[in-house]
Amino acid sequence: MRRLAVRLAVLAMVVGTSALANLRAPRRVDGVFSGALAGIRSDLPIRLKAETLRLVFPEVDFSRPNPKDRVRVEATYEFENASSTTVTLTVRFIALDLGDVSVELNRRPLASRSVESPEDKSECLAALGGHRASFLPAFYKDFLGRLKSAAGVGAEDGEAWTAGLAGRDLSAVPFPEVFERVFEEPPKADFPAAEFKIALVPGKNTLLVSYGQRLYIEERDHGYFGSWPARGFTGFDYLLYPARSWPADPGFRLNVTAEIPDARGKKFFFRVWKRPFLKSNLAFEEAPGTDKRRRLFRGEFAGMPADVLTILLWNDPKAVRHLR
Repeated sequence: MRRLAVRLAVLAMVVGTSALANLRAPRRVDGVFSGALAGIRSDLPIRLKAETLRLVFPEVDFSRPNPKDRVRVEATYEFENASSTTVTLTVRFIALDLGDVSVELNRRPLASRSVESPEDKSECLAALGGHRASFLPAFYKDFLGRLKSAAGVGAEDGEAWTAGLAGRDLSAVPFPEVFERVFEEPPKADFPAAEFKIALVPGKNTLLVSYGQRLYIEERDHGYFGSWPARGFTGFDYLLYPARSWPADPGFRLNVTAEIPDARGKKFFFRVWKRPFLKSNLAFEEAPGTDKRRRLFRGEFAGMPADVLTILLWNDPKAVRHLR
């Protein structure tokens, strides 16, 4: 019996040492946000009347996690052309990591192309830095430190340094210096945007941009037998501020719907489900859904409520301490 106990103790030490020796770094995927449609000259007779966002999060499987799963996004814009003639514009949809993008104007498909947009990158970095510093500064501490260094901000700028980013030219800051994308290939373009032409006829026009966006992933409390999605955070970032550059109708409304499925896994031979926790910088109310395994959240806002919409999800109840 004593020999058996000694052998078990030695085996435990060997396994423990091996586990520590092979412990990998936490996984992170950042900088996969998307955003709204950049605006036009204010002298044109075009008004943005409403924006509707429909977000469908992918189903997470604990036994087969796939960081390439995408949130399906439908962004619908309602415009009013107050003139008696058609107005044709070249516009950009500010979004990184677009997948399966399609664009329709008044139910007719439009062709789009990917372009580099350094001026939009500078504005994006300033807006995202300010948002993360005010929303959850401790959670985004590493990101904010990298952004501060890449932007050349010194100690003289004080604690509210993100407020000064809007006055800096950040177009030359390489994205890899700011956003960590561990365990994946670097993006082919530094800051791509989708560019296309829209011909707005007199009266009401509806523009629909549909695409897939990968998840933000941040592993926390990482260990040899614990990793995303069991531990850590999944997120979605959407840039709202570009829509502010459009002349808005006085009754402008932003409507957001987020469909979030329960995470699934296996315990012994049985399938189990786990309901993720949610945190956002915008106020959502849970709405009745048609599927007990999928929750529906809605938010309706007068005007543009924030520069950036963020939704964070996590499955480990202990992880909430990272958000305080």
